[in-house]
Amino acid sequence: MTINKKVILSCAVTGENQYNQTHPNFPITPQQIADAALEAEQAGASSVHLHVRDPETGAGSRDPDLFLDMATRVRDNGVKAVMNITCGGGAMFYPDPEDESRAGPGTDVVSAEERYKHIEMCMPEVCSLDVTTQNQQDGTKAYVYLNTEYTLRKMARRFQELGVKPEIEVFAPGDILLANQMLSEGLFDAPPSYQIVMGTRWGLPATAETLI
Repeated sequence: MTINKKVILSCAVTGENQYNQTHPNFPITPQQIADAALEAEQAGASSVHLHVRDPETGAGSRDPDLFLDMATRVRDNGVKAVMNITCGGGAMFYPDPEDESRAGPGTDVVSAEERYKHIEMCMPEVCSLDVTTQNQQDGTKAYVYLNTEYTLRKMARRFQELGVKPEIEVFAPGDILLANQMLSEGLFDAPPSYQIVMGTRWGLPATAETLI
């Protein structure tokens, strides 16, 4: 028996973590990212998950002006795929190795208002909401990905006001329980959209058994 089910193919065209800088065509500038979004759509993606990078250094960025530039170029390219813009920046805590109660170099933890400013400017159909706090690693750099319940609830309420649907990113079973609680509180409009993130360092193993 053949069962036909609709599948949403989403493509994250660049991400924000460290990357192999010998890659000849890695998208960095807003125009390159917009062109990559169009290429993904032409290859069959029905949703594009978008980050931005510093055009000079290639490092991940949360500059709202870069996001607006990129989103404008994606629309100018005629991309019809669902635009899903990351809202995960501003939550990186690097403990000071001499005193872990203090923030060390590289820490970037900001208010909810600063974290969703670019969403207010770009008004995509979807934006990510990382319902997790977790030890993570970017290359050789270890950090705590810090998303408090207070900040998550504040961001979720603002997304509802804007009419932007959150892609609820969960990294562990407890994250799903917290997201379910937020759903019961009316912070997510039905139907909710969950993304189960697997394969991160110290996160869920990317196996079928884990997903089951």
